[in-house]
Formats: sequence, C-alpha cells, structure tokens
Amino acid sequence: GSAASGLSDADGYAARAEQSFEIGSQTKMMTALVVLQLAENGDLDLNQSLSHYLDEWLIEGVENADIATVCQALNMKTGIANYTDATRPDGTTMLEIIEDNPDEIFDAEEIVAFLDGLPASAPIGSAYEYSNTNYFYLSEVIQAVTGQNLAKVFQDRIFDPLGMKDTFLND
Repeated sequence: GSAASGLSDADGYAARAEQSFEIGSQTKMMTALVVLQLAENGDLDLNQSLSHYLDEWLIEGVENADIATVCQALNMKTGIANYTDATRPDGTTMLEIIEDNPDEIFDAEEIVAFLDGLPASAPIGSAYEYSNTNYFYLSEVIQAVTGQNLAKVFQDRIFDPLGMKDTFLND
C-alpha cells in the first residue's frame, strides 16, 4: 500500500499518495551519482576541467568555467556564479523568472546568457558556495559524455535499476 502525510503545497492541501512532485534540487544527488558512475567506468576524469567535455559556447564569458574541474563542481568549489542568483539589467533574477514561469523549460542558452560576464564569486577551490550552475554544468558534461539527455540517463542508470516506476525527470 501507499501512504502520504503532510502538506502537498504552500496552500495547505493535504498530500496524497498518488501525487507527483517536482524533485528540484534532489536532482543534484542523482547528477553526482551519475558523474561518479561515469568516472568509475573510466568515461570521465574527475580531475579534468569542465571545459574538456563542454562546447566552448557553454563556458565562454563565464569566469572560472574554463578551468574549474569536474571534482570542484561536484564539491561546489568552482566560484562560478550561481545562475539562479544572477540579476538582469531590469533587476529580476533568474530564480524570480523561474518561479513566475513554473511550466517553462529554460534551455542552456538562456542559462549561459544569465552568466555571461558575471564575475566569479570566489577563487577556484577557495570556498564552498552553493551554486546551481555547478550542477547545470555537470548535467551538460553527463550529456556530452553519454550522448543522451539527462532524463534518459537518470532512467537508465538510476530509476530502472532501482525499480522506481513512478519516478522520472521532466527534462
């Protein structure tokens, strides 16, 4: 059987066992797992730069992205600016835009455009700083190495092997 408890949203509706939920930042754990699987298989090197795996347009104009390593991205020690905190000239942040448009899918070009020209938040390796950008880049590395989109990679490497029949990534 299935059970649910608690609230399903900020409006106070009771959670139901048959509900679906966006997993948000839980994808970071799954992304890290896949990166480590790929490293264990010899498909990528944790000490290699992100730029080794990524197309130049993904890192051009993003401070530290050209030299940060896969391991530093996993550990949130790249100093690369967090795209969800980046502010547009009109004062809006990417996070506000995402929250105001919950059904819109933002592609890599839009994310990179937010990062273009932003200074690094810290020198590489000097500080732990939570940044969605690190895991954005790791997901791009996964796709470059596997030739598959992240949803398919998660399905094949995590959800199917664990029998998670009701779990998927809306990529």
